[in-house]
Amino acid sequence: MSVISAAMVGFACSELVTRTDMTRTAIVKVCFLLNDYAKDHGSLPVSLDALPKPKPDREINYLVDGWGRPLVYQIGKDSTVTVCGRVGNGLFGGGDDANTCLRYYSKRTDGTLWAGSDDWLLAAQVPGSEGKVGMQWYINRTK
Repeated sequence: MSVISAAMVGFACSELVTRTDMTRTAIVKVCFLLNDYAKDHGSLPVSLDALPKPKPDREINYLVDGWGRPLVYQIGKDSTVTVCGRVGNGLFGGGDDANTCLRYYSKRTDGTLWAGSDDWLLAAQVPGSEGKVGMQWYINRTK
């Protein structure tokens, strides 16, 4: 009987954290690391390769989505930073994919670097980009 109970608990727990949730968590983690990088270097990295590598024995690989595909990181011509996962279908554009990106303004309106400041992750998010990934989703998920 205890083997069956343990199997049921294990199955129930595996359903609590979905691959999409893992993707959202990875995106948020990467945004925190981008902010730390900007604090230390005075600029954002050219690629995610510049961020600290996850410790395999202590951390999940936050540089990939819940399906093991690398997160996408872009700095637009308008200096907007975008971090995305591809969710289940592996493609971008529409559907659930619209809810797997975070976008931030990297610079203030006066042209100074916003990334790396204490309020960047809360104040510089591009309106409408939060979907189910925004900081409020993360805060609610970790309660």
